[in-house]
Amino acid sequence: MTRIQDMLRDDKVFESNFCSDTTIARLRGAPSSVLRVVLRYFFEQIKFSAVSSPMQWSPQGSPQPVVAIGKLDANGRMRSPRFGLCTDANRHEDQPADALYVWATEDLVGPGSDWVPWRNNKRRLKIPLAVCRNSSWDVRVSEVLDSTGFLNRAGEVQSFGPTIGAEGNFGPILRDLGHTPGFITPKAVDLLRHSD
Repeated sequence: MTRIQDMLRDDKVFESNFCSDTTIARLRGAPSSVLRVVLRYFFEQIKFSAVSSPMQWSPQGSPQPVVAIGKLDANGRMRSPRFGLCTDANRHEDQPADALYVWATEDLVGPGSDWVPWRNNKRRLKIPLAVCRNSSWDVRVSEVLDSTGFLNRAGEVQSFGPTIGAEGNFGPILRDLGHTPGFITPKAVDLLRHSD
C-alpha cells in the first residue's frame, strides 16, 4: 500500500500514484517534481488529507487550478475554505508554464497587498512559489510563504480533508489504487468523478 508520505518523497511514485491526467495537463510543461516539492512543504506545515485537480471550473475559459485543497465532499468536489496551486494564470493556455503560485479563497487571504485577484472570489499570491529561469526550476516555498501569514491562517482551519461521506465513497477506489486509507489524491478523485 502506498502512503502519501511515499508519494511526496519520490518523483516517480508521486507522478504515477498522486497525479491525474488533469494534474499533469494543468502543469503546462512544469515538471511534476516541482509540484511534489511544493506540496510536500504544504503537507509538512498543514496536515491536509485531500487534493483534487478539477477538470473544469466555471466559467469556461477562466484560469484553472493545478490542484485544489479543501473539504472534499462525497461527490468529489472541494468546498471552501480552500486553496491550491496554479501556474502563471494570465498567459495563454498554449504557452508553457514558467511559474507556480498559491491561490486561496478570500477567507484565507490576510490583509495587505501580497495577493492579486485571480478568479471569482479567489486570490493569487503575487510572488511565485517556484519559477523557471534558464530552463531550471527554482523552488522557494518557505522564503515566499513565511512572510505572508498564510500558513498560520490556513493552519487554523479544522480540516482540509474528506467528509465522512467522501471517506466511504473513496474507500474502494483507494483499495483498487493500492493507496492507504486516509489521503485522497487527484488520481482517486478523477476515478470517482470521471470514470465510465
